[in-house]
Amino acid sequence: MEKNKIWRFVFAAFMIGMLGTGGFSCSLLTGPKNSSNGDLTLEDVACVKSWLKVDFGTAGGDYEIKRDGNVVLTGSYAGDTVVVDTTVEPSRSYTYEAELISDGKVLRRSSPVEVTTLDTTSSDYTFRTWEFGGIVPGSYLNDVTIVNDTDIWAAGEINMKDSSSSFNAVHWDGHKWVLHTIYFSTVCGQPELTAYPARAITVTGETGFTIAGAGQLVKVNGSSQGIPMCDESPIPFGINTLWSDSYGKLYLGGNGGQIQTYNGTTWRSLSSGTSTSIDDIWGKIDAETGKQVILAAVSNGILVQGGERGIIEIHKDGMVTKIPWSPDRDVLSVWFSSLENIYTAGDGIYNGNGTSWRLALPLAGQDYTARVRGNG
Repeated sequence: MEKNKIWRFVFAAFMIGMLGTGGFSCSLLTGPKNSSNGDLTLEDVACVKSWLKVDFGTAGGDYEIKRDGNVVLTGSYAGDTVVVDTTVEPSRSYTYEAELISDGKVLRRSSPVEVTTLDTTSSDYTFRTWEFGGIVPGSYLNDVTIVNDTDIWAAGEINMKDSSSSFNAVHWDGHKWVLHTIYFSTVCGQPELTAYPARAITVTGETGFTIAGAGQLVKVNGSSQGIPMCDESPIPFGINTLWSDSYGKLYLGGNGGQIQTYNGTTWRSLSSGTSTSIDDIWGKIDAETGKQVILAAVSNGILVQGGERGIIEIHKDGMVTKIPWSPDRDVLSVWFSSLENIYTAGDGIYNGNGTSWRLALPLAGQDYTARVRGNG
């Protein structure tokens, strides 16, 4: 395997449970999710922030959020609301309660919710490297999807000296890597099967994933053959990236700035505002607003001249807007667990908040990285 391609995959895989910002900063490991006591729910927690959802139904009035018995947040209540406490300290335990108040009287009071903020972390990264293949024409990995630290899939082309089979996926179970062959139809929908190199992969559902290769999509759930999706709609462009949200909606990005979505029944094309390739798509529910945020990396790829470079945001209504991208370098991948800490891969690994960016992880001797994925 070419050395830069090894690093592409390592950068995607090594981040499990380790990703942080430079110097000493808040660990991005997600804290306890959905800790709830009726009207008050912990949505997310960082080292200096906690996000809580207040839901008193359709009742009106004002809310008060108490932390350890002291009021820290107030506001007008007109339906479920996500509030953010920015005055907490790292590695501390707190007890929150919410009250619904009208005309000076407490109408409803939530049960207590216990919250422990995250500790800070240093930027001491440890790299672990795994190599697969190594024969001509070589092996490479294009994409990686992380479920948790015992369930990781990577996709590409892996050729082994001691095997006549071609492998296009590899799985990590927490202890070892196992090579897999995912079969595509030679002609989409026909019985002849070929192990085409895989271009992109994403988790879909609790136990399955969707993989792309040779302009085809295959749903895989416990079978290496999978179920081709070509009968539902042909894919009219080269697929570079796949991402599925928590509702099962699939997003595809490809050449010529093309973006398509699939909701399980209907395909829809979105206008990206660019004719440059969409190389990566990643999204997450923003704990502060409760809204889904989807970002995409736009670039013509490694060492290809021309075209735009940058990051775009895909909105719920299908509109697409640009995110300021000041490094002006090729950006092949984007990942975030918080909009305050966005990581990009490509011509340099950058960290930013959508407004300002800094070089985050210089990898000596490695010019490009193809994917960045993590779970914290």
